[in-house]
Amino acid sequence: MEEPNKMKGMALEYFQSGVEKFLDGLQEPARTDFIKAIEFDPTLTLAYCYLSTIHTENNDPETGMDFCHRGLQMEPQNAYLHFCLGVAYDAMGKKKEAIVEYEIYRKDHPDDPECLFSLACVHDQLGNLEDAERFYRHVVNLDPGHYKACFNLALLQADRGSLMEATELLKQATQSNPEYWKAFVKLGVFSSRLGLIEQAITAYNRVTELRPDIGDIRYNLGISYRTVGRHKEAEEAFREALKIQPDDADAWYNLGVTFLEMSDTHQAVDALQKTISINLSHEEAHYRLGYLYAKTGKKERAEKEYAFLQSVQSPLQESLKMLLES
Repeated sequence: MEEPNKMKGMALEYFQSGVEKFLDGLQEPARTDFIKAIEFDPTLTLAYCYLSTIHTENNDPETGMDFCHRGLQMEPQNAYLHFCLGVAYDAMGKKKEAIVEYEIYRKDHPDDPECLFSLACVHDQLGNLEDAERFYRHVVNLDPGHYKACFNLALLQADRGSLMEATELLKQATQSNPEYWKAFVKLGVFSSRLGLIEQAITAYNRVTELRPDIGDIRYNLGISYRTVGRHKEAEEAFREALKIQPDDADAWYNLGVTFLEMSDTHQAVDALQKTISINLSHEEAHYRLGYLYAKTGKKERAEKEYAFLQSVQSPLQESLKMLLES
């Protein structure tokens, strides 16, 4: 039988090897080393922390929880084990149990941003919004570059109607992580609501660089360009959106309106007809077509569009009727 000191030495070697592999992203080899470490020294509690983290990150939080409980049998007051247990509970959907474990850890580490962020997220998910905001703000005060806390706090503030603060938080998030496309999406949306259209355009363009596959962003970009009268760029954005989602009736409609605003009647009619072929009940497209037909002397076609609007009792029918009677 190995001497106790030699066994502890072997355990430490495996543990150090496991840490190196874990930091290099080699989780399975690291897990093997940590298992070896606790075989040689079951009291090496940090090995249980790493094992719990590996299993939880690999969608096996139940095993992660088990390793925490094993470690806590050796050292019941180990704060790191309680934090890892909180993470495992969190991943299992046991939010209230997670809060208990996070709070135990927080007694020893009151200013750990990751624990505070985890607490904020759990309270957010449980609908405890005041607690969530309090913890998010604590994180941002401790670490202004914590882009996820900035993002989540921005969403809370937007829901409360504080769009200006939300946009500032989102700017902070994007400055900290210029690859965080979700923050650019929300920055574009909230900027649009505030009437900051050029700021929205800049944000949406960044999303198209990071995620060129999202058609909705191309659509939003087109709307923004239309709003400020940049019609050629709006046309391009709508066409790009339609490459991704060719049956998007709203994109076809707005492309048609863009052509209308550019006095390109022929292409406007084509786009509006395409809108109706996808969505027969699109009242605005029927109205715009009726308007174009009336303006170009195609009264019978305009009357057909009016008849449709009348049949669905659209509030737009009166405007088209006045145009036909003028």
